[in-house]
Amino acid sequence: MTTPQDVPEVIRVIDGFRADLMRGEARAATQLVRAYGPIYSRLATDIDVLLAQVERQQLTINQTLKLNRLQAIQRQIEAELATFSEFAQGTIGRAQADAVSLSQLRSQRVVSAALPPGLNLELLDSVGITWNQLPATAVESMVGFSGDGAPLANLLDPLGPEVRAGVTQELTDGIARGRSPRESARLIRNRFGMGLTRSLRI
Repeated sequence: MTTPQDVPEVIRVIDGFRADLMRGEARAATQLVRAYGPIYSRLATDIDVLLAQVERQQLTINQTLKLNRLQAIQRQIEAELATFSEFAQGTIGRAQADAVSLSQLRSQRVVSAALPPGLNLELLDSVGITWNQLPATAVESMVGFSGDGAPLANLLDPLGPEVRAGVTQELTDGIARGRSPRESARLIRNRFGMGLTRSLRI
């Protein structure tokens, strides 16, 4: 049976690096979930009232799309997700920067651990064999991170329009298929969640 003492040092260093990266990702994911969850709660009552109105008045799709209540919900979705997008950009950007910084620190430890016994980077440096690594800015460019958040903004800013369109599509599908308000509310909530799913994937 393999014991921790049997595992090469370089593997232990790499495993520790991976664990640190996963903890950082989990922290960022938790922050995103906590920020996104309350958004639907703020919309849920208005959506329930809208669905009840559609059923009570037996509104058509065209009539529903013209309702002030629906248009207000659509505007609120876009406004809420614009705010969330800014939060997500900061959260994901910080997680990326932390991962790059961690990789810069850990890469030397990985190389040191892989060297034969008796050798280390300082000893190699003393005989003219130097350790080179990409600067942090080069690594950040490779992973699509930038200080102004532009790549993240390009990915996250469309969330509002996409979620609004998805929620509206689920509503109109429910009318077309004769779904109950309860079933439509469940499907709309699921569709609303696609914004969080996208953020977590990023």
